[in-house]
Amino acid sequence: MGNYIDKAYVLKKISQKDYDNLTDSTDANLVVAIESAESMVDSYLRSKIKQLPLESPPESIKSTTYSITLWHLHDRIQPNKIPEWVLDKYDAAINYLKDIANGKATLTFTEGESPELESEIVVDGYPKRMKRDMW
Repeated sequence: MGNYIDKAYVLKKISQKDYDNLTDSTDANLVVAIESAESMVDSYLRSKIKQLPLESPPESIKSTTYSITLWHLHDRIQPNKIPEWVLDKYDAAINYLKDIANGKATLTFTEGESPELESEIVVDGYPKRMKRDMW
């Protein structure tokens, strides 16, 4: 279903009844919400990680994706009445992603599963015009 989370992950967090209410008992609605959430997550990770989507996402990315997915599901059925706790989880998820993008937070991967990271050191410049021994 998704690269980071799927229906089984969502059902670990919410009841079947809540799931049915949020998706109208249609998995396609969940797929759309997950795809939107994962796209948003990847847009923040893109500045730090070369190869996306992550093959083995850490739990923090799964949880972040879930929080954004939950917001999308609520937004679909009640855009003007999203519960405060859902908004809080969404805001926390976005702030976490911003911290990753800005280098204030790092992702923790298990050994051997770390993706290739973007280099933060840029070595570039204009060619030298003057040298010590030019006079």
